[in-house]
Amino acid sequence: MKRATIGLGQDHAADTENDDQPYMRIAVVDDDPFILELVELFINEINPCDVFAFDSPLKALEAVRDGTQKFDCLLLDISMPRMDGIELCGEIRKVEGYARAPIIMLTAMTERDYVDRAFRAGATDYLTKPIDMLELRARLKSAEQIVAALRDAQDGEQAAKDDATAFARSAPVLGISGLLDYAALVNYLMQLSRGKLGQVQVAAVALRDADQIARDCDSEVFLELMAEIAQSVSKVFDPLDSVLAYCGGGSFVVMFRDESIRESAEIEKQVQEVLDRAVAQNQEKKLPSASITISNPINSVAGDANRVRKILDRAIERAHAKAAS
Repeated sequence: MKRATIGLGQDHAADTENDDQPYMRIAVVDDDPFILELVELFINEINPCDVFAFDSPLKALEAVRDGTQKFDCLLLDISMPRMDGIELCGEIRKVEGYARAPIIMLTAMTERDYVDRAFRAGATDYLTKPIDMLELRARLKSAEQIVAALRDAQDGEQAAKDDATAFARSAPVLGISGLLDYAALVNYLMQLSRGKLGQVQVAAVALRDADQIARDCDSEVFLELMAEIAQSVSKVFDPLDSVLAYCGGGSFVVMFRDESIRESAEIEKQVQEVLDRAVAQNQEKKLPSASITISNPINSVAGDANRVRKILDRAIERAHAKAAS
């Protein structure tokens, strides 16, 4: 491991953690020493933090698992010997404390298969080489926001146990196949658009009377219900090569690939049937009965982050309007 202290270094950590920009410890993993030095140089130009450079994915994984140094953000190349960056991303996500840490793929691989595999393995963002300074700055800025939110959530974890925190967009509905963080789904759609990697469709799934159910349940039960809904949606949409993300308020957005835009009624019925069976089979969890609705799909012609979010918000609004009717 090569450690490069950037900016004011470790002694500055206590001072900067209270600033608008969180002090970050960034791990960069690439088997090309030139890229490692270049990325360190670029990060040095962006903002103060500590960069830990690894020329081997196995060394990086050992450091993550060891836990002596906790990394706030990780930048991973994909094409590396013995273990590629996508495999490394998946292994890092299994380590306690890294379920939601920002992981940015920094790679020359632009093919759709790599993009799909990376996000499904848990990548938060995807940046292609050659490295563009402005693009890297934007990705690290987004990572800073995630790190700040995670620190805030950790600081308020005990108090949050008494609240219906699962109602928020940041709720950690984790461990479900094909379930991404909302920010990662936005970045996924943007990367597909940048690379002109084909169109996808998006739809939203809304829990009817979600606010009332959230008030009636404690946070743990509500999260369990959200997990069952996510599992049910994933099972039904799986043949359509789908991923989904929780977006707060008892709602999910689903990105999927289909040759035609279909009406939602049939697939909504299928998801409801799977969900009803799951609730009935898990009575020990004391989950409330739940009714969901699914918006008609929107053909996503994504662009920048604002346009992507508008598309997702439109799908969510449609689902909520349908749920209220």
